[in-house]
Amino acid sequence: MILKKKKIKIANKRKFIVSILLLISTCLIITITLTSRNKVYSSKYEENYVEVTIQRGDTLWSIALNNKPESYDTREIVYEIMMANDLEDSKLNPGDVIKVPIKNDK
Repeated sequence: MILKKKKIKIANKRKFIVSILLLISTCLIITITLTSRNKVYSSKYEENYVEVTIQRGDTLWSIALNNKPESYDTREIVYEIMMANDLEDSKLNPGDVIKVPIKNDK
C-alpha cells in the first residue's frame, strides 16, 4: 500500500504570513511577561538578622521602625520581615520570636 502525501496549498500568502507573525508576537509577549516578574534587587546595606520576641502591642510596622536606618523605607523592612519569617499576614502573637533583618549603612 502506497500512501500519497497531501499537498497543502496556501490560498492567501499575505494572511498566512500575518497569522504566523501574530502567533510569534503573542508567544514573545507571553514569554517576556512571565520572565519579567522575577526581579532581583541589590542593596547597599549589609544584612544581618536579630531575633525579636513579640510583646503585647507590637506590630510589624513598629518593629520595622525601630530596626531600620533613617534612609530606609519602612515598607521594605516590613516586607523583608514577612519574607524572612514566612508570614502570610501581619498577625503577631505575644511570645512569638521572629527574625528581623538589620540594615547597616556601608
